[in-house]
Amino acid sequence: MSRQAKHHGRGGKDKIPTTKLSPYGCSFPEMAYFQLSPFLLRLQCHTYNCDNELARGGILSGGPFQQDDAFSRRFGRFARSKADEAVLTDFRGARHVVGKRKELIQDGEATLVAYILHEGWMCTYKRLPDGGRQIIDIRLPGDFIGVTSLFSAISDRDIETLTDCVVSEVDKAQLLSGMRASPMLGEAVMWNIARDDAIAAQHLANLGRRSALGRIVYFLLELGARLHDAGKGTSTSYDCPLSQQLLADTLGLTSIHLNRVLRSLREREWLTLNGGVVEFLNPSVLRQLVGFDPSYLTHVSEEF
Repeated sequence: MSRQAKHHGRGGKDKIPTTKLSPYGCSFPEMAYFQLSPFLLRLQCHTYNCDNELARGGILSGGPFQQDDAFSRRFGRFARSKADEAVLTDFRGARHVVGKRKELIQDGEATLVAYILHEGWMCTYKRLPDGGRQIIDIRLPGDFIGVTSLFSAISDRDIETLTDCVVSEVDKAQLLSGMRASPMLGEAVMWNIARDDAIAAQHLANLGRRSALGRIVYFLLELGARLHDAGKGTSTSYDCPLSQQLLADTLGLTSIHLNRVLRSLREREWLTLNGGVVEFLNPSVLRQLVGFDPSYLTHVSEEF
């Protein structure tokens, strides 16, 4: 298990709770199962209701290698042997329940661990001198977050949870040891970095060259493709917990302008964003409109 990093709250945000449960997330042995949902982790036991303990934060067992876990679905594509699967299982490690609006990594501070996001949404951003911020990316289940910061003296960005999240921690020593033991893990990590870089390039193009309509449509299509790859949502709809203000900040728009464009898209019957759900009413038109090609989100080949 990787060591726990020190987290310092800022801007009214609390430190990450560190209450520990048993390897099964419950101090009582007769546990039936735990069930993960996109924005809420709920542990169910035969003899005891552990919801209150989980609400205070705890550690859950990573369990055996499972393809239905978002991280395992993504990185399991690189596994060529049982030994590779064992390394991935070790990386999943003990899962920490982290509440919303908690800072995991702060700009300008040394980073002790990277994070595997199993459930929930996060964002990375740059804080500006005037108190504003620019969202760099929205992080989704299956993402391996903060890997490059492990190899820098300090982090160059903040990472914050947007919803309740379930994460595993991986420190630098564990990462390097795993890569030495499993070359496929090195390939998977490099692909993960390349994918993040490709997403960042599209966001730069969004902010620099696309119209407001193009920014919104492209970003929502990309989120949909990423979530579908993680086993969340469908090809035409997904749950989206982003507030309109956060969405506007991400896209470099005002809330008023964002609302105006979303209303236009709804009236044209192209897409809707209502009640925290994005629905593509005419996905083929939307993809053609902004030239969306999700190939930059996938590995070059499924043949290893």
